[in-house]
Amino acid sequence: MSKVSDIRRANIRQLIAERGGLTSLSNSMGYKNPSFLSQMTGPRPSREITEKTARRIEEKLSLAPGTLDRQKSAYAPIQATPAASPEHEAAVAMVADVIRFVGKVCADEGLNLGPAKFAEIVAIAFGDAAERGEPRREHVTQLVRLLK
Repeated sequence: MSKVSDIRRANIRQLIAERGGLTSLSNSMGYKNPSFLSQMTGPRPSREITEKTARRIEEKLSLAPGTLDRQKSAYAPIQATPAASPEHEAAVAMVADVIRFVGKVCADEGLNLGPAKFAEIVAIAFGDAAERGEPRREHVTQLVRLLK
């Protein structure tokens, strides 16, 4: 038995304890009975917890990928990954758009900015884009040209 398998087993046992027992956890994962989890976590486990199984369990329980592979404190509960709100997802998408936009304008203008200056331009452009709902090429171009 590998060390990662032991860690996964301990983490699943912790989840069982935190979430109301074997049957409760199995039901929350969509299993009709707890035998599958029991085979992996019982006193004499007969089933290994493979990479594929660990990722599937994490997905069903809304845990971040790799959560079951990390050693936890006996007193620290395993936390589900909070679902991102639509507003959060939109803001993340806009940040990515602004970064790409600034990078494209810099390339078009033949300007190679260091990380600090690039970050400043992105921050200013993001503020403008957040107010207007989208990045403006003319605004970003003016900002970049100020650094020439």
